[in-house]
Amino acid sequence: MPCVFETRWFRRHWGYVLTNQSEGGNASWATYEPNWKKIDEVMNGLMADLGEDGWEIKSVVPLVSSRSYTQALTNSTGTFQSAWGAGYGYAAPYVEGVVVLCQRRTEMTDMKHAEWKAAKAAEARRVAEQDAAEKAASAALEARKEAAKAIRDRAIENVSTGLFSRPRFRFDGVEYDDNAAAVQAREEMARRVEEGA
Repeated sequence: MPCVFETRWFRRHWGYVLTNQSEGGNASWATYEPNWKKIDEVMNGLMADLGEDGWEIKSVVPLVSSRSYTQALTNSTGTFQSAWGAGYGYAAPYVEGVVVLCQRRTEMTDMKHAEWKAAKAAEARRVAEQDAAEKAASAALEARKEAAKAIRDRAIENVSTGLFSRPRFRFDGVEYDDNAAAVQAREEMARRVEEGA
């Protein structure tokens, strides 16, 4: 009978507890620890799940978090007078959970194995098609951005004819009474190109 190796990962969290909390003046202190009671519950449940379904643990990755605290003190007695400042802080790292990578060996009939291979091939094709579509969409977006930038970089011509003539500005073959209108027309063209409108 053919066999396959299935791989799966499990993520489990137990969080933290706050202990030894105290205050003094403008500051406070505390200790952050893993939630020891919940660790037992979480890990016992995980071991039961893994044993029931025949999973073997291949690796364990700890999920590390931290809590931090900072305090800044300043004193100023006025303009042109002395001022002082101080600061302190701490960070408390702790393991709040784990990611467990597991594997199991599964025997199959020839028919089930063929179905499994076909499903895997179909999933691989779907992922490849999705990746190709995302790359094509990203390339199209970049091309539109470049085209919009080229439009924004185009100069607006001042086509006023003389010292006392009315100001005229030209962009893309159209004349406008003021520069702001020409700039707005250029920006609107760039926006339409960028949005693919």
